[in-house]
Amino acid sequence: MNQVQDGPGTGDDSSEITAHACDYCGVSEVDEVSGTVAVPEGMLDVLMKYRGSRVLHGARNKCEFFRWAIKGLSKAQKSSEDSPPLSLNNSDGWMLYLVFDGAEWEGRFVMMSITVYWRFLGGTWHVLQRLDFLAQPGDPASEFVLGRPLHYNLGSSEAFAWANARLLECSNSHSECRRPEGSLLPLRIISIKDHGESFQLRLTRCHIPESYAALSYCWGGDQPVKTTSDTIEAYSNDIPVHDLPRTLLDAVIATRKLGLSYLWIDCICINQDDALEKSIEISKMPDIYAGAYVTLSATRSATANEGFLHDLRRPELGQECFRLPYACPNGLLGSIILYKRGHCDPHPIDSRAWTLQEYVLSRRVIKFSVCHLHWTCRKVDLFQQGQPEGLTDPLSEWSTALSNMVSIHRFAEATGDEYLAGLWRRNLPLGLLWVSDSPGVERPYYRAPSWSWASIDNEVSDYYREELELLILGHQVQIAHQQAPFGAVTSGEIFVHGRLRAMLFIQSSETEQLWSRDIIPVEQKFVTVWPDTKSSTRDPRTLPAYCLQVCKYNAEEGEGPDGLILTSQDDINFERVGVFSYDIWKREDPQGSEVAGQSGYQSMAEEQRAFFDGCELRTITLV
Repeated sequence: MNQVQDGPGTGDDSSEITAHACDYCGVSEVDEVSGTVAVPEGMLDVLMKYRGSRVLHGARNKCEFFRWAIKGLSKAQKSSEDSPPLSLNNSDGWMLYLVFDGAEWEGRFVMMSITVYWRFLGGTWHVLQRLDFLAQPGDPASEFVLGRPLHYNLGSSEAFAWANARLLECSNSHSECRRPEGSLLPLRIISIKDHGESFQLRLTRCHIPESYAALSYCWGGDQPVKTTSDTIEAYSNDIPVHDLPRTLLDAVIATRKLGLSYLWIDCICINQDDALEKSIEISKMPDIYAGAYVTLSATRSATANEGFLHDLRRPELGQECFRLPYACPNGLLGSIILYKRGHCDPHPIDSRAWTLQEYVLSRRVIKFSVCHLHWTCRKVDLFQQGQPEGLTDPLSEWSTALSNMVSIHRFAEATGDEYLAGLWRRNLPLGLLWVSDSPGVERPYYRAPSWSWASIDNEVSDYYREELELLILGHQVQIAHQQAPFGAVTSGEIFVHGRLRAMLFIQSSETEQLWSRDIIPVEQKFVTVWPDTKSSTRDPRTLPAYCLQVCKYNAEEGEGPDGLILTSQDDINFERVGVFSYDIWKREDPQGSEVAGQSGYQSMAEEQRAFFDGCELRTITLV
């Protein structure tokens, strides 16, 4: 048993803020003769405006806000080529503005953003700095500004009382947040027993669907505590609590404060040096997170060593703050506090694909963020306190798309479709036309067949065309482990019947793009190529290369044909190395001559239409 103490913090969120205020920055001025000004696109109105002469005079007389502005202007002049030269001595020729945007929220107007701009009178707007802002409790502005000063301990009794209330409400009344029937259980789970101020942790087999918490976090490197063949037996008796990185330890504390006795953490519940077990458990990840009673998201932590229950502050200690007057929409005069943007920068966890999947698939998530405690489930999205980040979830765009996805095996069962090493059978042959966003490094060790996007280490995009031509005859995919039908594969073949044209590829020395040239006759063709990788072993300029037609020529749009670029060493098995598209519109050939004249265009359009005429229909194997 190990004694563990909660993280530091007072739980006091009523701290006063020392913010600069003076008569120089506290008075707005008129800039144009009319006293009005058209605000930048996307903004709503001007909050404050100052003549350059007032800014300089105030800065010389110890106005901290104007000193901050002058410092920013000087820095912008030195670092930006787009910023026009600004002579601070010509102080009557330019203005400084605070411009805001707002929206209706819960029946009232709220301020959404504040940006500091500068410009010459009547000239173009230039962004100086975006600022965060808040209002003190009780200030008239607090009705229209959601942000509050904050000094709060996310591990406090108050925080977990709020989280437990959300859990109870969701469990009792949200039918859409119930555990999915038939979801797979994790192989192992961490059992937590507390004895006063100490915990005993044991790694146990998961035989029945006990309520458990799951941790979603960024590893930030190899984990100092993890289950391996050398530690698994010892961990089944006792996991040393004080050896845990702070994020994992905080997860243990949070689990018990939520009234749960079981916790799932990937690096401990999966044997990290057992390839078969890893493959099986990774394929069950969607079920593990969907089946968890709640997911604890260590949103604010970039590594496992940082933890997530320690104090958060807004603004941070010692941060420059400026208090300015605010004329409220209801006619009262209040004040807002401005400070440099940064406390709600994108969370480290939001940039990781694994944690994105965990967030979307979980039925309940408690996010321990850099701004607040955030509850989200299938029905509601709530913040304990503080200003919502733009009043929307930062992953909303991703979530909208990914929320429609269930675990792969459930999708396959529901639709009767077949999963082929990353592609779906019903989406063939169009699914073969994924495009590598930029040629990546040479393919790593074998991970998937060349026709699957999973075979490369790079971002890919979908390819949209109609009038499909290629016939799919069959397929054969060998999975690495029978217990993980949606996991790793050892081989994959797709048998197709279509038009194959032998090609010779050359490279333009000017553009460094691959262009195609027919072997006979030797004339330039307007074929655009998207190579999958910068592979030296699969270079279509050094191997027999082919264009396989997937899409027909579209005369109405002047597009196509399109298809795969293949190479082969035995003329039987063909590997994908890229995608091609025939398009003469507004293109240049490798010699730089443009498509000129109507007759020339018509001639090349006919060549485009006839690109695969006379080509043999063949049955080949894609590997």
